[in-house]
Amino acid sequence: MTSIANYFSPTRVEQSSGRRSFIAAGALGVRQVILRTHRLAGIEQFLRDAVTEMDGNECTNRIDIIGKIALALQEPPADVGAWTERIVVRLREERIPSAGIELVRDRIGQCRSLEEINRFKEDLISLKVPPIIKPNRGNKGPTLLINLPESFVLKWTGWNEVLMNHLYRVFSLAPESQYSIGFQVPQVLGIDLVNERMLRSDGMAIGFDHCEEIQNCLQDIKRYSVSRSAAQQASSYVMCSEKVPGAHLLDFARSKYVTLSPAQKMKLLERIMRIALLDIVVGNIDRIIQVDELEDRYELADFEVNLGNVMIVMREGGEPLPYAIDNGADAQLVESFEKRQQYIAFLTSIFSRGDWSRVLAENITASMQAALRTQIDECDLESMNRSMIVTQLEAFSSDIESVDGQAAIQRGLLTMVRMLKTHLLPAWGDGRMDVVKTSMRQCEPLLLSALNERFQYFIDARIGERG
Repeated sequence: MTSIANYFSPTRVEQSSGRRSFIAAGALGVRQVILRTHRLAGIEQFLRDAVTEMDGNECTNRIDIIGKIALALQEPPADVGAWTERIVVRLREERIPSAGIELVRDRIGQCRSLEEINRFKEDLISLKVPPIIKPNRGNKGPTLLINLPESFVLKWTGWNEVLMNHLYRVFSLAPESQYSIGFQVPQVLGIDLVNERMLRSDGMAIGFDHCEEIQNCLQDIKRYSVSRSAAQQASSYVMCSEKVPGAHLLDFARSKYVTLSPAQKMKLLERIMRIALLDIVVGNIDRIIQVDELEDRYELADFEVNLGNVMIVMREGGEPLPYAIDNGADAQLVESFEKRQQYIAFLTSIFSRGDWSRVLAENITASMQAALRTQIDECDLESMNRSMIVTQLEAFSSDIESVDGQAAIQRGLLTMVRMLKTHLLPAWGDGRMDVVKTSMRQCEPLLLSALNERFQYFIDARIGERG
C-alpha cells in the first residue's frame, strides 16, 4: 500500500485524474489552448457579425453559415486573389449579406499562408458547436465554458480562489481507505498577469514568460464573450479549471436523483456534508452552511444554499460523486484581523455545543429548502413548468427532512471532523502539504495566516465525536 504521505505529493496531485491534461502539463499547454480559444472567439465573433443583417426567418442558423463558408473554402488557393473572388461570388449566390461577404474577404486577406487558410476553414467547421458558453449557475465574475478537443473553464477570479482550490484538492486526494474523503475537486491552473507567474496544478508557483501575449488574448476573449460591465470588473488573475462532466446539485436533484437507491441517496448526502464541514472551518461561508456577517459577530443563517457550487458526477456503476467548485474563502475572513477573531468566536460557539452536528444539520436543511423554494418560485404560478419542478424536487426535499436524511447529514459532518483531526490537519502541520503552503506564503500570505489560525483552533478544540 502506498504511504499516506505520498498522497500529498505533487506527483499524486498531477496524476490523480488518470490523464495528463494541458492544466497539468503547465505553461506550454495553457498557452497553446488559450491561443486557440482566442482564435475561435474571434472567428465566432466574425460569424455573429456576418449574420447581423440577415432577416430572422431567412438564415439565422450559424451552422448553415459555417457550412456555406467552409464549402466555399474547399478549392485550393493557387491564386489567392482570384480564388477569393470566386468565394465572394459563391457566397452571394448563397444570399450571404454584403457585410458578411466583406468580413469573409477581409478574414481571408489576413491569412498569410495556405496553412492559415486551412486553419481558418478547420476553425469554422469546429464552430458547429459554440466553443464558448457563459454558464448560468455557481460562478462569480466573468466565467466561460470552453469546448475544444480539451474542454475547460476559464474564469477571472482572485488568487484566493486559485489557492483555496488547491487546498481543497490536496485534502480531497486522501486514499480510498478509511481516510477516503468522499468528494473531488477539479484540477486548476492559475495565471497572475500582473506579477507574471503561474500557479501550476500541483500548487507550485513559477514564473510565466507568456503573460503579455496571454493577457492580450484574454482581453479579446472577454470583449467577444462577456458583457462590458463584467469585463471591466474582471481581475488580473485567471484560473483555468478542468471541466467537471456532471450536473449542478439542483439540476441533479431534478433529474438523476430519483434513479438512485436509498443507500446511494444517503451516501451522497453524507459526502456533500463533508464539503460543508470543510467549508465552515476554512471560511467558505456561502456554499452549503450559510453564515451571516453582523457588525460585531458571525451567526448561522438560513439563506438559500448555493447549489451551483456543488456538482455531481455519476461514476461507473451508477455511484454519484460530488465535486466542490468555486472554493474561495470569504475575503473579510482573510483580510480583516478583527473579523478573523470574530469568526474564531463563532466557531467556538458552534463546536463547543454537545449537539453541534444537529444544529448544523437543521441549518443546512433549512437553507437547502430555501434554495428549492426559490427555484419553484421563479416559475410562473400557472406554468406547467412549476408543477413539473415541484414534482422533480419532491424526492430530494423529502429525503433531507427525513430521519434517515438528518442522520446522513450529521454522519457526514462528524466523519469530516474525524478526518480533519486525525489525518488532514496533522498533514498540514508536518510538512506534507508544504508545496501549497509555500505558494500561499508567496502569493497570498494573509490567506495562509488566516487558515493557520482556524486550523490551530480546530486542532485544539474539544469537539465531541457524537456531536
